[in-house]
Amino acid sequence: MIANNQLGKCYERLEHSLTGSEVQTIARKKANIVFPSDFDRM
Repeated sequence: MIANNQLGKCYERLEHSLTGSEVQTIARKKANIVFPSDFDRM
């Protein structure tokens, strides 16, 4: 995609990945699964 200069498609997929990551993080926290790095953001 990058080699073909399809940056719009790249950004679309990055946004999709970010959304999936946010869903996973919310589910993890609701399940009381905590990582040490979670405390760095408090």
